[in-house]
Amino acid sequence: MNILENIVATRRQAVAGAQRRVPQSFLEREAAGRRDYRGFTAALARPGLRVIAEIKRASPSRGAIAPALDPAAVARAYAAGGAAALSILTEPDFFKGSPDDLHRARAACDLPVLRKDFIIDPYQVYETAALGADAMLLIVRMLDDEQLHELHALAQQLGLDVLTEVHDAGDIERANALGAPLIGINNRDLAHFKTDSAQAGRMVGLLHPSCLPVALSGILDDDDIRQTLAGGITRVLVGEALVRAEDPAATLRRWNAIGNEVLAQPEADDAGGTDESAGKGGRNQTLANLKICGITSAGTARYCSGLGIGALGAVFFEGSPRYVTPARAREIFKGLPPATARVGVFVDKTADEVIAMAREAGLDTVQLHGGESAVTCRLVQQAGFRVIKVIRSGGASLVTAARALPSGVGVLVECGRGVLPGGNGAVWQWQTAAPLAAERAFAMAGGLNSANILEASRRSGAAAWDISSGVERAPGVKDHAAIGTLAQRLRDALASGKLACRAPGFWAAAGGMHT
Repeated sequence: MNILENIVATRRQAVAGAQRRVPQSFLEREAAGRRDYRGFTAALARPGLRVIAEIKRASPSRGAIAPALDPAAVARAYAAGGAAALSILTEPDFFKGSPDDLHRARAACDLPVLRKDFIIDPYQVYETAALGADAMLLIVRMLDDEQLHELHALAQQLGLDVLTEVHDAGDIERANALGAPLIGINNRDLAHFKTDSAQAGRMVGLLHPSCLPVALSGILDDDDIRQTLAGGITRVLVGEALVRAEDPAATLRRWNAIGNEVLAQPEADDAGGTDESAGKGGRNQTLANLKICGITSAGTARYCSGLGIGALGAVFFEGSPRYVTPARAREIFKGLPPATARVGVFVDKTADEVIAMAREAGLDTVQLHGGESAVTCRLVQQAGFRVIKVIRSGGASLVTAARALPSGVGVLVECGRGVLPGGNGAVWQWQTAAPLAAERAFAMAGGLNSANILEASRRSGAAAWDISSGVERAPGVKDHAAIGTLAQRLRDALASGKLACRAPGFWAAAGGMHT
């Protein structure tokens, strides 16, 4: 058996023994009387870097870590350092934890507490609530779908929050189907306990957009914190590094300061803007087919332009967190090089409204994101603007809809569903757009980020990209580090031939170029 299977087999025996000693009915009564939940998920939903600080005595991969630690003293140190929550190992055989560690740690501070154990049976859910925990861990790959849904629903019924743990794309698909509100991506493969600290950053773009992502395991130092933040994840669970630290409170304060520093950068209106500060390589026209949408600051616009990104988008849909006025868009785009396409996103406006707003904003390209007709597209074209029309379908219906557009109108395919016309981060079946690639170049949007853009391009045949939420640290707030990572990923792939440069200048040509 691999390590995880061995742990599960041992826990199954332990649960059977516990059930003989303490009837489940007793735990059910204890759980039903709980009124003191501290809100684990709510603590993680606050802005900034949010650290779940773990109390951990040992592990199968590291052996003894801190066998003689005082849970109460460690919990107080974590709270003093600004931890958002605690994680307490209660598994006794492999991690040397115990329920007593949880009791003592929770009593020592006001932080919400996660019971970190290997939950496989409803008995353990009632036990978790009766122990006084505020949340529990469910590991997707340990459970079949029926077990996963049953245990998750029971926890929520009792008032427990749940951290749903995944490792790879298969796990994430199941967690997404569950609708898990809090998903932890484990950088460690529990089968063999091998760790890759970049795993969470690669996988986060596959999570459903309404969940809160957490990076688990393998975060040991300042650089790991910076890397995780650069990947767009602002919640981390850290155990060994904090338990071993001479001054865990000071370590946490330093990490929180790093979080404040990194996360504050995109908000500065004068950030970036020169070729030297824009990242490796300066301007590079191989990125001319990349558009970053939902720009809300001039500093971000200059930063993107300095990277050689070919198009920048302003959103004129009032219901979007990225909404700007035409006058504000003109200020944001002021001073950009002529090669940078200035795109406005409109939803169900009349042709006259689109034209008036586009002129006020100083746009060269209009992106129609609603149910606009071919007549509207033609009228906007005749007013002198390049036009991109969004189509939300795949297969034969996508091809038919694209053929019905006026000549020269570009196509943006976005099949992800969400509450907004765009920027929902909703991943969709990219291969459904592939039939269109045989006829014309098109752009794609929906759930794209640095981790999945190459795979999405390979499956769809897209020639250009439109990305918004995939490079944000919050809706409407762009993350410069994430934009830089995305740009470098595309640049490297194009340079190496892993990604073909089809229809160069897509946005400048309004996407009308046929292959």
